[in-house]
Amino acid sequence: MATILVTDDEQDMRLALMNTLEMAGYSVLDAGSGKEALERLKTAEIDLVLLDIRLPDMDGVQILKKIKVEHPGLPVIMCTGFGSLETAVKTVQLGAADYISKPFENKDLFQRIEKALSKRQLKAQSGPITMRLMRELGVEAKAVEPSRDEDSAGESSGGRGTLKKAATALAFLIAAGAGGFFLYQQWLKNAETAFGIPTTHLSGISWDGERLWLSDWFSQTLYQCRQEGKQLEVRTSFHLPDQRPTGIAWSGDALYLSDAWNQKLSKHALNPNLTVVLSTGSPAGAPGGLFWDGTYLWSADSGARQIFRHSGATLLAEKSLAAPGTAPVGISVADGYLWAADADTKRIYRFRVDQDFTPAGIYSHPLLREQTRALSAFLLVGKDVWLGFEGDNKIYRVKIGRLQSIQ
Repeated sequence: MATILVTDDEQDMRLALMNTLEMAGYSVLDAGSGKEALERLKTAEIDLVLLDIRLPDMDGVQILKKIKVEHPGLPVIMCTGFGSLETAVKTVQLGAADYISKPFENKDLFQRIEKALSKRQLKAQSGPITMRLMRELGVEAKAVEPSRDEDSAGESSGGRGTLKKAATALAFLIAAGAGGFFLYQQWLKNAETAFGIPTTHLSGISWDGERLWLSDWFSQTLYQCRQEGKQLEVRTSFHLPDQRPTGIAWSGDALYLSDAWNQKLSKHALNPNLTVVLSTGSPAGAPGGLFWDGTYLWSADSGARQIFRHSGATLLAEKSLAAPGTAPVGISVADGYLWAADADTKRIYRFRVDQDFTPAGIYSHPLLREQTRALSAFLLVGKDVWLGFEGDNKIYRVKIGRLQSIQ
């Protein structure tokens, strides 16, 4: 039986998570501060740590660094309700096994725990209850579109007994700890369409005229998807073992990728291997959202809080502007305007593409205001706005006419 250390300063969150994990077959210890967590690790045999990124005495990044020095083989899953792509990349660079944003679904949490434990060759110790629970919750399902028989917490309609109790406890955990779980159905109503996608770490969206391209920085995978009715079907996927794509842009004859992990921009041939034909260092440290406007490549950098315009031939930055908000995550250029979405403020900013990038409006949407997860991807295609959120296994499409001007 695997032992998990739950570290969170919110007592209700901690207790609910402990109850859920115990009913799933785990042994659970808890800590309400970073200092307490480090002391626990000295005196108890721990197999995995669930670590909140914001604690009163030290932040989760500091604790993660200490754990990796003192217990280098111990898997740590970072949990946060205030996540951004830059933070996620940083924690994984420091050695976190995974990163999950609140509110999270029960099947997502169990899947990540099982994956982290299996990498440490403790899968057999996690217990038959956990494996049965995961099967009931549909963790092994490969379909892109989730079943409509599942409720908003992700609980399978076939769950009984312990399974039902575990799902109920985790639903309480999400609602109590993140304060926004029950808005989930409202999010769906505010989106014209919500599509299931094969990732919860969406970092970029692009459009090639017929298909959406999605990038997943964590699994190092690109997905080419086509809409079929009310579903997005994955037509092709590409694994990139040497890159962690944090942005993607299709240009017609090539594919551009940004990589905040390696601080690079690259151009790839559209062949089965996505051969790199050009690569250069990014002008700042955390390149993310990309967009190709037919002549120039545009990039958003959340670390420098800048938006750059690059030469299509060399990828070198030719012009820049200070990004609005604090974490620019996605950009689009259309009809003489530059659109930039911010992960933290969840607002969409518009500028004229002139010498001074004159501000031309700030916009919001009910979906953006009510989402508790950080915005991780944005794209404007014609009259459609596509939105993705870190930790969410859906992508949302809303009409540009439904954006609400706030300035």
